[in-house]
Amino acid sequence: MNLEANYGGLKLKNPMIVASATPTTNLEGLKKSVDCGAGAFVTKSIIFPKAYYNGMAGYKPGDPCAVDPRPRFHICNKDIEFDPALHARGAYYSMFNMIESYPRPEEWADVMETIKAYCDIPVIVSICAAEHDYDEWQKIAKVVENMGADAIELSGHHMPYTAATDPLIVKAVKEAVKVPVIAKPMFPPEDPVKIAKALAEMGADGITAIGNQSIKGMEVDVESESIVMQPTHYTVRGPWWRPVGLNWITQMSRTVDLPLSGVTGIANWRDVVKYILCGASTTQVCTALYVDGYEAITKMLKGLEKWMAAHNYNSLDDFRGKVSKQWVSPVTIPYNTPVGAKVEDDCIGCGICTKTCFFDAITVEDKKVYIDPGKCEGCGVCVSVCPSKAVSFGPF
Repeated sequence: MNLEANYGGLKLKNPMIVASATPTTNLEGLKKSVDCGAGAFVTKSIIFPKAYYNGMAGYKPGDPCAVDPRPRFHICNKDIEFDPALHARGAYYSMFNMIESYPRPEEWADVMETIKAYCDIPVIVSICAAEHDYDEWQKIAKVVENMGADAIELSGHHMPYTAATDPLIVKAVKEAVKVPVIAKPMFPPEDPVKIAKALAEMGADGITAIGNQSIKGMEVDVESESIVMQPTHYTVRGPWWRPVGLNWITQMSRTVDLPLSGVTGIANWRDVVKYILCGASTTQVCTALYVDGYEAITKMLKGLEKWMAAHNYNSLDDFRGKVSKQWVSPVTIPYNTPVGAKVEDDCIGCGICTKTCFFDAITVEDKKVYIDPGKCEGCGVCVSVCPSKAVSFGPF
């Protein structure tokens, strides 16, 4: 079975890329990524330290290139707690993290030399610079190219902060280096079609979409009556965020002829398959490593291979983009279509569906559920909440 993938002109042995984050912030993490079978990895963003990077005046050499709160991360899947038993059953989880330190170029030179000698997979280096400071973007790009970067990914979280994708950064960096340049927009409210076109016009060799959402927020423990995490530069991640990424990849794949990498909410091999079905050439895993460790990469690859074998696919190209062709604009969906809920024979008569039917279409008599097609709006809530999966959805 052939799992080879092409991303921005790089040939990968498989589509699994370890995304730019804490798991790729040091040599040990990079080696673990390689040992667990990743097709490539993207380093934690490298920046030039300046006073405004650590959020305060008076930066001194050796200071972290960011604020440095403790703790930085909080993972939960039940209120503010993380329940391993729920996770083992596939429950969604959220990870909140505050901004953390970024590697400096002088720290990364030795790491690059060592990891390039250690592995034979592409090393993609993420870089970050100030908004609209194109000279600085070019300078850091040249530095990492000289270090041996096989490609450069442009972090959408420009330092110190920004609120929109700037395609001109792609143009500037492309003028400065010869290695592939990959853009990473990270602002979900933007239009993925417009962004994809703009990045392609500026010469991007690939697009990673879409990174975590940077917002300021906080969480509270009601028992201790205290803040769990302070509201510094706060990002939210997790598999619940995946639908946003799938939509971005789908619309981008229908818009531009560029290799795309899906990076949002990938928790298992099914998510990898979903992104490729939507048109992604590769996928990038991040948050799952905080919960499951680097071994998650190996498990995802095995699951992908098993799924492909079961569906008689010999390569990723056999099913890439298959779902993206089904995408339709919401304005083309006909109104009031004759579809709704139906009760199957394995209904246990628990009545849960009646509590969430806002159209009074469901009744229970002698532990048997009845649905009135004249009242049913086909909203689909009962299908989701049924514990025995005895409610189906389709034409009346």
